[in-house]
Amino acid sequence: MLAIYFDFVTKVGKMLSPGAADTDTAGSGEAKNDVGSEFPPLDVSQRQIDEFFTAAAVSGRGSKRRRIGSGSDGKSSKVGAQGPATLWEQTAQEAIRLHKRRALLLKRLAPLQAELSSVETDLATVKLVDTAEKLSLVEIWTHVFRYLTYGDMVQATDAWKLLLDEVAPRVEKLVVDHPREFVLISPIDAAERFPNVERVSYRGREQRKEIGQASECQLVTFLCTFPQLWVVEIEELRLSREVNTEILGDICRSYILGTFQSEWIVNIHGISCWGDEGGNDDESCSLCQSACSSFPARGVANANFAETYDCWHECRGGTLGYMCISYEDGMDILAQRYSGREYIESDDAILDVVDDIAPFSKNDQGILDLYSGDIKYFEPLATRRISTSFAANKIDILRAHGACPEKVDRKTILGHLYKHAPGRIGEAYFYRSEFDELVEAGLPLKETDFILVDDMKEVLKRKGLLPRDDE
Repeated sequence: MLAIYFDFVTKVGKMLSPGAADTDTAGSGEAKNDVGSEFPPLDVSQRQIDEFFTAAAVSGRGSKRRRIGSGSDGKSSKVGAQGPATLWEQTAQEAIRLHKRRALLLKRLAPLQAELSSVETDLATVKLVDTAEKLSLVEIWTHVFRYLTYGDMVQATDAWKLLLDEVAPRVEKLVVDHPREFVLISPIDAAERFPNVERVSYRGREQRKEIGQASECQLVTFLCTFPQLWVVEIEELRLSREVNTEILGDICRSYILGTFQSEWIVNIHGISCWGDEGGNDDESCSLCQSACSSFPARGVANANFAETYDCWHECRGGTLGYMCISYEDGMDILAQRYSGREYIESDDAILDVVDDIAPFSKNDQGILDLYSGDIKYFEPLATRRISTSFAANKIDILRAHGACPEKVDRKTILGHLYKHAPGRIGEAYFYRSEFDELVEAGLPLKETDFILVDDMKEVLKRKGLLPRDDE
């Protein structure tokens, strides 16, 4: 340990004392005697540094004890305290401290260098794309904006005039991640900055801190200003009951008053009624009645009403969330509107119902796929489709308000029923009882359109999984 210590002190002394260095290298004839001579850098490993710290501490304590316990007079003790040994100890410890500081800074610098290298690699990739596809700077930033939230876009366009003038008018979709983004700029300025927005996705995050409902409920005011808006998607599960109710009410009023600047009928997905205070359905819910009176006709007809609580529809054009009134009450309200009657009397109303007929039938043994006849052994099956019985009931209600299912093209209906089928028309299994319900409701179907069966055992027998009765 002492050898390491004296070796290190000698090297430091050579660096700090030109005279000592000259004396040490005089015989070699290679050293320079001028003050500006250069010396090799101090080459000390981290292990030597750590070992020297311990050695220096022990040496310092020992020399101090010797000075105090020696029999020499005060004068000699004073000289020893100011002698070269003490100076070298201080110099060596300072050098070690600087080396440890340098090592710590290099350790902190390593991840930054790695991140910088990654960014440089990504920039090089962008340059390669620019070279290969000959994309302009505006086109590149247009692609980048597809991955930014609305708040990021606002900040980026504020910082760079090129993005404001050339890229912002190209944006077609905005993703609002937080209600505080609504107050970055006014809704009118947002519509002027992004005039060609067609879709808005709102992911209203639950607030940990109280921001107030004012910023969150500026959503509808924000939506009303965009002239090309077509579809709005709201993640309703992230909203509180109060905010959800207020937003739904604002949307209803905006539909009734016609405050949307868009020339299209704005289709809003994901907003639902949460029922009464206990979360139960309310057959006389004024909010649901208002939604049925104001939302686009197709959205109302394809909403999830009280009877379809466990059968969520797939998101199609204008699909609402959950309404706590019955389907019959909803259609009664919709039929009083001109656009509602027009939709009910069209083929689209019947085809939307047919499109949602469940291709699966539940059984104690699992799930029977009526199209392929395969049994899927898991329960429950996550399907967003309605049962055949409820589909027939919906068709009956639509017929009462002027729909004509018997006039809809049969091949078009079969195309919707067979869109999940693996084979050609006439090769899919279907329960006879459910087929009869659809025919009685008015659908122009024939028995040759399906392989009609009475129960699951008959399907298994036809597929050879069970022995036939005639064997």
